[in-house]
Amino acid sequence: MTTRNSRGFTLVELLIALAVVAILAGLSGYSYDQYQTQQRRMEAVERLHALQRDLNQCMADGTSAANCVGGLNTGNGDDYGFQVTTGQGGDGGWTITASPLQGSAQAGDGSLTLNALGQRTGPWPG
Repeated sequence: MTTRNSRGFTLVELLIALAVVAILAGLSGYSYDQYQTQQRRMEAVERLHALQRDLNQCMADGTSAANCVGGLNTGNGDDYGFQVTTGQGGDGGWTITASPLQGSAQAGDGSLTLNALGQRTGPWPG
């Protein structure tokens, strides 16, 4: 009787390894999507803070918030549209809103708002 030395992996071992790799790939894909969502939110927050800075600089000269809004660049970004409103009750004089654009990667996300009193609403990161 002769004994053969077997080398390599069995089919079951290969299937188990493939299943482990597939599970890890699925988990990493979900984590990467979450990371991208957070990054897009951070970009919107940076833009909100830039608009806040510009608005405060304009108002430091004694100009009203309503007159300063016209000079702000509040256009749309890649994933969010930006709007500044003034004279709303209880907001301290102005509110800046970043709303997700329809058809963008953030379309299902909520709006981010920031007002003159520093109050924030929406899914702010961190």
